[in-house]
Amino acid sequence: MKLRVKSLTTGMISAFDAVALTYEQRVAPIKSEDESQHGGDTPLWQLEFLDERTAYLKMKTWALFNSKWDWKAVLDNAFTEIAKRKITTLVIDVRGNEGGTAWATSS
Repeated sequence: MKLRVKSLTTGMISAFDAVALTYEQRVAPIKSEDESQHGGDTPLWQLEFLDERTAYLKMKTWALFNSKWDWKAVLDNAFTEIAKRKITTLVIDVRGNEGGTAWATSS
């Protein structure tokens, strides 16, 4: 691909060539992580309390079909703690989360 990029600060235009990734190349790291983590009991989501009003829940995947990790209990406990602390703002971060896995098969 030939790209032309205009700088927001200077207005200068730069041109360069870039090679696009194939679909297989793009999903390979995700698939590798998926295969290594989702069959075990490794926690896949993280809950943090940023301040006295704000909770932050990072959900990097929802592909939990083979997971032994008790995600339902984690959510129950998270929302119990959020209510207990009277949190008014919940940030749910799904950046990088592509949902489930298209290549997964049920066993």
